[in-house]
Amino acid sequence: MRNHQTVLPSNEDCVLTLSQFASNAGISLVTLRRLIARGEGPAVTKLSTRRLGIRLRHARQWWMRVPLPICRRRDRCKAQ
Repeated sequence: MRNHQTVLPSNEDCVLTLSQFASNAGISLVTLRRLIARGEGPAVTKLSTRRLGIRLRHARQWWMRVPLPICRRRDRCKAQ
C-alpha cells in the first residue's frame, strides 16, 4: 500500500456507545449493563478508561443468538 492510500474501516468495525446500542436494541441502558455484567450481553470494546462501546460485528453476533420474545406483554399474547 502506498503512503497516500488510506484504509477506511468497514461498517463492522464501527463502534456504538452503550446508550446508542441500548436504544437501537430496544432495551434500557440499565438492562444492557446487567446483561453485560452477567456475561449475557454482547462483547464490549473499551474506548478509553471511562468509555465503553460495542462493535457492530459483536452487536450482530449477539443479536443473532438472542431468542426473540413471543410477546412483550402477556395480556396481548394469544393463548397457545
